[in-house]
Amino acid sequence: ESSGLGDRIAVMGYLPDAPGLFDSVQIAVVPSLWPEGFGLVILEAMSAGCALVATNHGGAPEIVENEVSGLLVPPGDVDALAAAIERRHGKPLRNVGQLVGPIARVHRVAVEDQQRDQIINSVPETADQVHALQILVQDLANANSLLAQLKSGADFATLASTLDPTTGGDLGWFPQGYLTQPNVEAAAFALQPGQYSDVIKSDLGYHIIYVVERDANHPLSVDARRTLQEKTLNNWLQTQKAADQIQVLVN
Repeated sequence: ESSGLGDRIAVMGYLPDAPGLFDSVQIAVVPSLWPEGFGLVILEAMSAGCALVATNHGGAPEIVENEVSGLLVPPGDVDALAAAIERRHGKPLRNVGQLVGPIARVHRVAVEDQQRDQIINSVPETADQVHALQILVQDLANANSLLAQLKSGADFATLASTLDPTTGGDLGWFPQGYLTQPNVEAAAFALQPGQYSDVIKSDLGYHIIYVVERDANHPLSVDARRTLQEKTLNNWLQTQKAADQIQVLVN
């Protein structure tokens, strides 16, 4: 009102049939300052054949092909937004063929998101896990000396606490596929509770592992489940990439 635009701007509020409003709209402007993940309003406007201007972030670039199905401008750039609106005025999108690419991209993104969520959620909340302690030293001679002490009856937890007073060498509970050193993890799962391993060499040094307990359905920690989810998703992506390469070669 203070700008003298009260007779030109209508604040509609909630509309139960918002898509129907686009039938009387010549140009749709989506000037989001913050990125929106999907941009359903953009798709509805394009489907109605409106000329379109949107900010170039979030989901908009996945839907709008700049200079083809609409115009994209930097977020917060008022001058670029005004210029784009002036360019699009009177130039509605009436060619249905122009919608094919954007709709296909939206569908692809939606399907990929759904598949990603399904894969992530397929990782159970429990898993076969061990609770283990470790002795970790940097030279083989020291590791062999500690192993000899264990074989002579020394207490594993006491030795581990002496070498690592902060954690006592406690690795906590972990599933297969969680530790950064696969050979250490494999040794742990090869042991029964109460058993310790031989000396194991890794990138971190020389380990001796002792299994405290094992549970076939132990609840995963948040970090462990996230790690397994990431690995499961990465494995799926690698499989998809390989399939795509095979498809290209066959075609």
